Amino acid sequence: FDGGCVIAFALAWSWLALRCARAASPAELATTAAVLVLPALVAADFAAGLLHWFADTFFDRATPLLGPTLIRAFRDHHRDPGAIARRGLVEVSGQNCFACVLLIAPAFAFAPSSPPARAAIVGALLFTLAIALTNLFHRWAHAERAPRTVAALQRIGLVLAPARHAEHHAGAHRRGYCVTTGWLNGLLDGLHFFDGLERAARSAVRGAGRLRRARRLRVDRGRSR
Repeated sequence: FDGGCVIAFALAWSWLALRCARAASPAELATTAAVLVLPALVAADFAAGLLHWFADTFFDRATPLLGPTLIRAFRDHHRDPGAIARRGLVEVSGQNCFACVLLIAPAFAFAPSSPPARAAIVGALLFTLAIALTNLFHRWAHAERAPRTVAALQRIGLVLAPARHAEHHAGAHRRGYCVTTGWLNGLLDGLHFFDGLERAARSAVRGAGRLRRARRLRVDRGRSR
């Protein structure tokens, strides 16, 4: 499964990139990529953090469908943080690449016939590439020794650094959710963003439950008349 997902994403990504390259000049594509790479990395960091927070906060391993496919991996990672560094590169990347195939698929509906369309496609390419690589960055943040190039990127802060990620594994795993670059962790933790989001989500669930109970009560009263 993991190998198939990695290959499928690589083929889809390459095909979409080739379509875009055939429709634009190298200068246009280089300029567009330079403008969009930073927003794409920030968006990927936020998306990875949002999913990480969700999987750490809600449901459990026994939850149907979500438990074995999503929740278990995150909870097991807390029990043995170093296990991710012992897994192969393809195994680590499989699920993310599967998600990226789904994310990138709508981009094929756009013909790269205009600069805005090509910019949207380049943005999708950069974003999905960052998401596809996120678990590798996460893995290397736990490795005793990262590859030399990766270690250099960690030192200058372009990918998730071990010291930055260590904050997540200190205490109750309530901070440091963003694991692509980790850039957003300081801001989101300082704002207590995920704490507020959790309160809002739980309040919405309780409100929905009260609404359902009120509706059932009205139905029961109507039947008793």
